[in-house]
Amino acid sequence: MIIIRKNVKCISIMLSLFLLLNGLWCYALQDSAETNSKKDLEPLILAIGQSKKIRIDSISKKAKWSSLNTNIASVTKKGVVKAKGLGNTTVTVQDGTKEYECRVSVKTMLIGHRGFSSEYPENTKESVEGAFDNGFDGVEVDVWESENGELMVHHDPTLKRTTGKKGYIWDVDNNNRSQFPIINANGIEKYDYTILIPTLQEIAKIVKERNGYLFLHLKMKIDAGYKLSEKGARKIAAIIKKYDLKTRTVLVSGKDTLSLFDDQGLQRCYFRNPQDKESFLRVFKWCKENKINRQVFTTFENINIYGNVKSLSRTARSYGISFGLYTTIERTEYKILTNVGAGFSMSDYNLNSPDLLSEASESAVANIPKYKKNGKLCLSSDNKVDGFCYCVTDLDGNIIVKTKTEAKSNRAA
Repeated sequence: MIIIRKNVKCISIMLSLFLLLNGLWCYALQDSAETNSKKDLEPLILAIGQSKKIRIDSISKKAKWSSLNTNIASVTKKGVVKAKGLGNTTVTVQDGTKEYECRVSVKTMLIGHRGFSSEYPENTKESVEGAFDNGFDGVEVDVWESENGELMVHHDPTLKRTTGKKGYIWDVDNNNRSQFPIINANGIEKYDYTILIPTLQEIAKIVKERNGYLFLHLKMKIDAGYKLSEKGARKIAAIIKKYDLKTRTVLVSGKDTLSLFDDQGLQRCYFRNPQDKESFLRVFKWCKENKINRQVFTTFENINIYGNVKSLSRTARSYGISFGLYTTIERTEYKILTNVGAGFSMSDYNLNSPDLLSEASESAVANIPKYKKNGKLCLSSDNKVDGFCYCVTDLDGNIIVKTKTEAKSNRAA
């Protein structure tokens, strides 16, 4: 019995040692795996010619940076990525036993104008969710400051078009918005007319969750006397910081409103349509002097005043500016912007997917008068469909038809 007890005790001790060593071994393997595992960094979307520094906490100066495809994007020893050609690549960072990867896409961002507003009620949470569900890179929404300091998302200064009620958007806030349900917007019937005007904070939360980009059109002074206050500007900056959207938010507005954010370190976009080529250069110079790195135009007609989209793109980049278009509904326009390396293209429609274009969009595009010149099919710049203007340009961005008379002389048979 004594011998048996001793053997049992020995076996027990050996088993305990085995389990202990096995646990330590598994922990070591796990720890090693965690140390050597790759960490995915926040992906980058850049336009051709743009540069962006990848920031990593506690990265050493000896870290090695490399790009899988330097024809698409290169990277410096300090982690500055420069976009060179359309496509996707991966930037890898090796810092001792730590390894990081950053996916880089070089493209023209497709931004949902007021969300996916051809299919969902504009400037609503549903429209923003719908945009991300259907492949948009980001969304653009319109922001107003209410009388009590709430930041509301709505396009018009008045409520009549969307709610049928009298009054101004700055009279609406989170406490009384239930009195102003949206009754007139694309697809509103699907929601039994129960959608309310959203707050900026609600939109920012969705954009954060969907890892998207947010263009905030900060509405400017109008005849009714509206003006964004300094307090309102600070609140916008605080919301952007709260949802960690500093690198994914672009503020769009005029000079006075953008100047409220001079010390916030946020990306800003100047909204102006120059009337001649010299005006373009003055605008670009002003943007560079005021550290504003983006410029948005309303339509291709405004861009074509410069003379050539490719030339405009090169000039903008020389000033460190990425430009984009507010209203793009035709795939040809989107392709032109992509080919010249524009930073973004806003649209009510999903220009990446023909199957997702609404009947209204298909009808609008189908009814635009077409003209031929040099064997290329073009769109008329003198016709408007649903309030949009259309340019006459080839896929290289060269103006083909400038005037109505010239357009008529080139009408296709």
